[in-house]
Amino acid sequence: MAWDVFVAKFDKTYNSLAEIPNDVQPLCLGKRNEIHEVISSVFPYTDWSDPTWGQWGSSDGMIDFNIGDSEDIDSIMLHIRADDSIVPLIVKLANENGWQAMDGSDGMFLEQKQNPEENLQRWRAYRDKIIAHNRE
Repeated sequence: MAWDVFVAKFDKTYNSLAEIPNDVQPLCLGKRNEIHEVISSVFPYTDWSDPTWGQWGSSDGMIDFNIGDSEDIDSIMLHIRADDSIVPLIVKLANENGWQAMDGSDGMFLEQKQNPEENLQRWRAYRDKIIAHNRE
């Protein structure tokens, strides 16, 4: 169970998933090794022992980076189990590379939101409620 963020690059900047025409496809983000380097520059010590699935962790939480098995990467799925301090790093990753980071909870792009941490906070509250319920 994780909070999911979809990262892609488009021909222009969109405010939400709803704005993207059905015939628009994500542009190439780069080659696999370039994506490893770019992610690792913002999330140091990401484990790329599986080149399709990077794993990063710190005292702030964990992120799994699913980049797929193609040599040319056109999207990244982030599976996040972390605190709010992770969100500015995700926004930084997107902004520095001309990418957009879509919040899987509402289809809005994190770099355009007033409170990009809001749905991560909701996810953690839901997770904590489920964990507490299972302990009863």
